[in-house]
Amino acid sequence: MQFYARNDHMGLTVPYEYMGIDHAYEPDFLVRLSNGVTLVLEIKGFEDDQTKAKHTAANRWVEAVNHWGQLGAWVFYVCRNPQLLDKEMKYLAQASGNCLASRHAAPAQAFLRRLQPREHCRQADYQSDCQSAAG
Repeated sequence: MQFYARNDHMGLTVPYEYMGIDHAYEPDFLVRLSNGVTLVLEIKGFEDDQTKAKHTAANRWVEAVNHWGQLGAWVFYVCRNPQLLDKEMKYLAQASGNCLASRHAAPAQAFLRRLQPREHCRQADYQSDCQSAAG
């Protein structure tokens, strides 16, 4: 990790709709990984329907930023167990770097979405996941 910042008074909000009402979601942290990828990080334990709407919007927002291409590569990730955050950050940097090195930004984001329920991963996972996401 190169650096991180709490998204407090930074102005980064992601618009989303829940139950027909417009809202603005503020992710917890922005992290610049050692491979140059910007990670939008959310620390979350319990997930209700509104939280799912926020995360869906964040994934769409990151896809739009990556499609635009002017701000480098971005990914969104939800950490469900803060005790594993250090291990997950190391894995995310390596996994997203491998996918981005193969010139597939969209597969990197798709791969990270599949990673969400995992608590730990093996090194072999990201090679096969990245290749299968690249289709």
